[in-house]
Amino acid sequence: MIPLPSDGSVTVAGRTPRLDVEAVEAVVTLPTFKRPEQVLETLASLRAQQTGRRFAVIVMENEAEARAGAKAALPLFERGEMPG
Repeated sequence: MIPLPSDGSVTVAGRTPRLDVEAVEAVVTLPTFKRPEQVLETLASLRAQQTGRRFAVIVMENEAEARAGAKAALPLFERGEMPG
């Protein structure tokens, strides 16, 4: 795994407990900026996808202060409902 930059430019708000990163075959990146409702809709759509591949999701919050999209998505990852 690549370490985070030491300058504080990247933070990890949370991740799925017990996520087997070695088993992940694909990564979906989901950028967001002040759109928490759309982030939740997109995550619901991803959960409904039917695929044989194990995937993980990275939500990239582009709003440094309120971080509404990341805050809306975080409980899904913490409860293990979304891999990432």
